[in-house]
Amino acid sequence: MLVIIPTWMVDDEQVVLGGIGERIRLGICADARLLPDDSSSGLTVGIFESNASRDRYRVTGWVLEVRDRGSELIVDAGQCRLVVRLGMGSGRLRSGDAVSVEATLGVIAAYEWNDFAIPDVRADWLVRSVQTVGDMYELDVIPAA
Repeated sequence: MLVIIPTWMVDDEQVVLGGIGERIRLGICADARLLPDDSSSGLTVGIFESNASRDRYRVTGWVLEVRDRGSELIVDAGQCRLVVRLGMGSGRLRSGDAVSVEATLGVIAAYEWNDFAIPDVRADWLVRSVQTVGDMYELDVIPAA
């Protein structure tokens, strides 16, 4: 699973950047757009699929919490819990609903946990590769056993 980390987060010690083979603790967020209503039916909770390019994923899961008038969701996607940021929001989703989004995955900066009272969705991840692309890092991670 490819997550994008802006270099400023590492420079400001908001995120610890692990090396290949290292175990790191991250909170994953998804900058997303909702897929059509029927996209959740028949999909398995927890699927992350590459979609068109390396850094776009289909994330399917269950809404645990609706925050900020629907612009932010806490989602259980099976292999992880993550914060899904929808921008304009969705007033139609409620806790317990199935949801499917297309998203770019990133990480939550250290200051955000307290400043925005984000529920703790951090988990341990194993780093498979690290690349620098412009002013971003691309980490390929898998859930740590």
